[in-house]
Amino acid sequence: LDRLQITENTNTEEDVAESASSIPDCKPDASAPILLCDAFYGFPIQKRPRNERVRAVSRQLTNFLQWRSEASLNKKNINHSHVYVLGKGKDCESVKARVDELGTQTKASTKEIMFQP
Repeated sequence: LDRLQITENTNTEEDVAESASSIPDCKPDASAPILLCDAFYGFPIQKRPRNERVRAVSRQLTNFLQWRSEASLNKKNINHSHVYVLGKGKDCESVKARVDELGTQTKASTKEIMFQP
């Protein structure tokens, strides 16, 4: 895969419970969709392409979290989705560090994201 796709899971309650059982610390809630960032295919090894990929994924996550926080200000009782980043240890650590770095400029925080290396 050349690009990472972030999609919202709108499966049934049983599907959510099944997928949640394989992810630690996840409490299945049928009313809250799961947003899954799957990075298990790995990022490039070369320095420049790897940095570009980490920056792109981090920016997408940051943009989503910022949009979600702004949208929740305009609407009451908005359902927040659970956000997970799945991948290899170094890849998750790099994305987490970059989201933290971007979080100083925006309202995004890695506290809103579950990183599962």
